[in-house]
Amino acid sequence: MMEYVVKVFALIFAVLHMVAAAVKLKRDGADLNVALMFAGTAIVAASAAVGKLDWAAGLVGGAIVCLAAYLNGKKSGKVNPLHHVVRAAVVALYTVGYIIW
Repeated sequence: MMEYVVKVFALIFAVLHMVAAAVKLKRDGADLNVALMFAGTAIVAASAAVGKLDWAAGLVGGAIVCLAAYLNGKKSGKVNPLHHVVRAAVVALYTVGYIIW
């Protein structure tokens, strides 16, 4: 049961960031940050659907999403450290959840 909760949590993280990337793509056009965000969210979403590599893929995908969000904030000049800490904590939570369950 908890395995499914963790996977749904990771999917929600992926979908929210995919929506954010789509909004940025529509507003500002394509750039490296948008590509990284889409790639990271695709990896996180795939990690929720596959077998035992899910924790490693989820961690890599989450790290890519965190990197893309940080680079986006740095590019726009609006880096909010707490926002990035919370995002990294969410990645850590679902990664630990994958490992435990």
